[in-house]
Order: sequence, then structure tokens, then C-alpha cells
Amino acid sequence: MLTQRVKKNQEGYDMIQQELLPIKFERSDDEITARSGLVLFDEFIKAFWLKGMLARRMPLPGSNRGFEAWRYIEPLVLMLYGCGRHIEDLRELREDRALLGATQMGKIPSSSSYGDWFVRMGEREGLVGLARVIDDLTRKVLRRDEHKQYTLWSDPTIIEADKRGAEMSYQGVKGYRPMVTAFKEMPVVV
Repeated sequence: MLTQRVKKNQEGYDMIQQELLPIKFERSDDEITARSGLVLFDEFIKAFWLKGMLARRMPLPGSNRGFEAWRYIEPLVLMLYGCGRHIEDLRELREDRALLGATQMGKIPSSSSYGDWFVRMGEREGLVGLARVIDDLTRKVLRRDEHKQYTLWSDPTIIEADKRGAEMSYQGVKGYRPMVTAFKEMPVVV
């Protein structure tokens, strides 16, 4: 049980002292991040060897100065996992020095570089490579699972977008409604 004592300080103000958790605060010059949970998620995706899968399946950069697929995918996945919604939200990760240091991400490509990369990946074998990476990850997860049979469930989702081809949804949001299929027994989207 948390017990507290009230004492007067030198100026006569009440001070509450905790007796269960003797927490002390002090000033530090260490960099901190509000996105510390992303460090754990980054370790999780690295433990699945996603970087190696991308290196095997995705096209190489077009020049010797270009970024490999992992350098685009890692920040993008972290941004989405951290509730980012727009490509410009990557700027927040790019400016978070503590997060960059903890994840050892290095330099994050600019938003315009992401746009160019998306176009190149859509025109070349990038989408095929990404589909193969998703298949590799799904196989890896299923090998570790104890279930012998799975139930597939499908449900449309709404992705908000302002593009010309986007349509108004029943929720009054303009966007797209792709079908998402996943396993009922475990959170794996296929």
C-alpha cells in the first residue's frame, strides 16, 4: 500500500513524501524520445530478419548513392505502427535523434525520395518482391504456430484518400475499400 507523509518545506509549503516508491528526479542531458515503444517494435521486425528478406526479394537501388529497400521500409513501418497517416509524418521520425540512435536507423530518405521510390517500385518488380516478402513472413509465423487448421476471414477496410479515383464510403469518408483477409486464430494478414 502506498503511504504518504505531508511535511512542510523551508518556505512553509506542504511536501508529499512517498514511502513505497522512493523515486528521485534529476536533470540529465541524455536525449529522450516519446516514441520509445517504436524501439521495441523495431527490434521485433529485426528479429524476423525482415531486412534480409527485403535484400533478397526487392530490386536494388538504381544508383550507387540510392537507398536499399530496408532503408525505406523500416522508417515507413515504424511510422505506420506509431499511428502516422501521411508520408510527411516521417519528418517526426527523421527529427527524433534519440529514436534514430536507439534503432540505429541512420539517415531516413526525404518525403520526395519516398514518392520517387514508390513510383519506381510500382513500375518495376518492387510490388512482386514485396508480395514475396509478405509470403515469406507469413510462412515463418505459421511454422512457429501450433494450430493445424486455420479459418480465413475477410473484411473490407476503408483507407482515406483524396485522390481522383477515391470514392465516398458509407461512413462519409472519401477513399478506397480494399478487402483484408486474415487468420481468425492469429493476427496474420494474408
